Amino acid sequence: MRTFARFVIDSLDNSLPIFERLTGTRAVRFPYREWEVGVVGDFLLVQIPPGTEPAWLVRALCAVDDLDETLRALTEGEAEILSGPNDVPIGRNILARHPDGLVIEYLLPNADLTQLFLPSRVPER
Repeated sequence: MRTFARFVIDSLDNSLPIFERLTGTRAVRFPYREWEVGVVGDFLLVQIPPGTEPAWLVRALCAVDDLDETLRALTEGEAEILSGPNDVPIGRNILARHPDGLVIEYLLPNADLTQLFLPSRVPER
């Protein structure tokens, strides 16, 4: 599992350059629903349209290599599954509220994004 700090920001154009400097890596940008997302290092920056709020306060994104096992562990740990498993543009995900109230997104990335989200687990082709 790899964990990304997730932040809702006003502007990717304003936010990404400093994160690129801090991490020494280039950001990858992509749309997700009506949002714009940037991944740089272990940060996931989400730009949402002005005046809107995310449906829930997701505090982190955890990229996983086995979504079924993650779902089993969450269920056994008495997490509330808010959504999923869902097909999303970048893979499959689950949104879960842990017993302590923390909301986390768990993502199994598409094969072409594995290097970005799970660099030590690149599938053989």
